Amino acid sequence: MNTPANKNLEQRSLTSVLDAGTPGMSGTPVFSPPDEPADTSSLLDLAYQQYCREKGQGNAPDPDAFCAQFPGMKSSLKRLVEAHLFLEQDAESQVATSANRPKLGDIFSGFLLQRELGKGSFATVYLATEPMLGNRDVVVKISMHGAWEADILGRINHRHIVPIHSVRVDKATGLTVVCMPYLGSATLRHVLERILAGAKPPTHARAILEAVREPGADASKAEASPFLENGTFVDGICQIGAQLADALAFIHERGICHRDLKPSNVLMTPAGHPMLLDFNLSTDAGNSATRQGGTLPYMSPEQLLAFDQQGARDVSLLDPRSDIFSLGVILHELLTGSHPFGPLPLKMSHQQLRRQLLERQRATPPLIHQLNSEVDKPLSRLLAQCLAYNPNDRPQSAADIAVALRRAMSPWRRGMRWVRRHPRKLLAAAAATITLVVCGFLFWSLRPPLSVREFREGVTQHRQGQYRQAVEPSSISTSP
Repeated sequence: MNTPANKNLEQRSLTSVLDAGTPGMSGTPVFSPPDEPADTSSLLDLAYQQYCREKGQGNAPDPDAFCAQFPGMKSSLKRLVEAHLFLEQDAESQVATSANRPKLGDIFSGFLLQRELGKGSFATVYLATEPMLGNRDVVVKISMHGAWEADILGRINHRHIVPIHSVRVDKATGLTVVCMPYLGSATLRHVLERILAGAKPPTHARAILEAVREPGADASKAEASPFLENGTFVDGICQIGAQLADALAFIHERGICHRDLKPSNVLMTPAGHPMLLDFNLSTDAGNSATRQGGTLPYMSPEQLLAFDQQGARDVSLLDPRSDIFSLGVILHELLTGSHPFGPLPLKMSHQQLRRQLLERQRATPPLIHQLNSEVDKPLSRLLAQCLAYNPNDRPQSAADIAVALRRAMSPWRRGMRWVRRHPRKLLAAAAATITLVVCGFLFWSLRPPLSVREFREGVTQHRQGQYRQAVEPSSISTSP
């Protein structure tokens, strides 16, 4: 049956239906990546509308089989269908809150809403301007439960965490309005979809910058790190990972756990700087209140166990090592283009997905250097430790991970990775060097002695009638 809720879902496009979280759990909004190319976006919309039509007519296609019919856009389409299934389960809350949400073009709590950047089940993110402050561009997050996130972000000041300008509560609707600076709209999810959709990850880190810079943007205004401008892709991911680990270490030292670390919650500036965002599900050691939620593929084993509907675990027992596990999943995806524990079927219920993922996490995932030859074994072992099932077997602090990732960017490690990437060039250079040495040795060893060369030159000059030159020692001694 084509209900109003289903009709509303059918009208959503790639830029409005985003990674809303795990089905059956609290969805949180994310920033949308820049628009897809027109032809790709249109094809994606048509495929998604076909899925909605078939489902609305009662055919209920198998979501995994349906997405497999479109290999060129399978990843993006799967994310749309995933969001559709989540929103369908949460249709009642969508209908109940949609009337309170403002529309584009409205002035809401002093902000002119220009464009929708992202949407979840309980919040919407807009690109807006602030007329009272010179019409500056800002990001406005309008939600039902934004005060908690604002309270945490208001106490955090780190260069790799999205800051907060202000927080307001609209008295008429009861919605919370959180204002943040506009730093771009690309995320690590965008990097995954745009770059890693190929057969293998790119070779050069500059591909990351090309993925996060919006078409027509002035790249000269964005000062990127030399590792991103001129380094390898592995160098670039190590730098991004180290900066994210810095941000995690900063919040962990203050008793805060993010608990929803995933690619769509890492904003990427045009300069390639990662910015951690969306603290809507975070826990704070200074506050006993907790909110359940998360995104299944990035949740640690202990977090999955904590969300057991039987109440077997307490979410307050989760510690920073859960964020370390999520960071390991993200870095594994970026370096290999695949999830360490494989894709999860869309047609399973939340509890079935949770149980299957826990079973996969108990098994050792493939080492990254076996999937990507450009990754060295020390880096591969580090990320494998981050994915350990037992929290005690993981690195015990994000600061340790940041140090290890920067060690992977040392000249020696980078040089060794270059050697592994270019064995033929190394052999050619070695062969050329050996040839030069042998030729030089033969040249000097077979060259006549100086006395013989002087005699020969003197005979030549005598034959040419240069008698004086032939008998002058100085002339003969300076001859080659």
